[in-house]
Amino acid sequence: MRHRFFARLCTTIGLGLLPSLALAGDSQSVDSGTTAWMLISTGLVLLMIPGLAMFYGGLVRTKNVLGTMMHSFVSMAVIGVLWVVCGYSLTFGKGILGGVIGWNPDYPSMSSPCSKANSPSSPRP
Repeated sequence: MRHRFFARLCTTIGLGLLPSLALAGDSQSVDSGTTAWMLISTGLVLLMIPGLAMFYGGLVRTKNVLGTMMHSFVSMAVIGVLWVVCGYSLTFGKGILGGVIGWNPDYPSMSSPCSKANSPSSPRP
């Protein structure tokens, strides 16, 4: 009984400190190592999807393999569309709830103030 209480207490304290730990390294400069790691991780996840589809295809009968594999690829497409529609705003918007999530209604569909300022139709000083 005491062990469960202690485990829950530690978990609660740890989860409570997560936003502050995530913001501890907050800086305005772009770190090339972090950017490279994010690109490599994204590439590995994209390579993982066909492997996951083949794994799932091996778990079903022969007549259901194509449908099961297409579920994996369609889910990857849906996630890509969701990222474009609202994920960018959630990621790069102003932080709320202690930095757990953010939102900026000015960034729908991956538009940002920088891209508007550099557009050809913007007036030049």
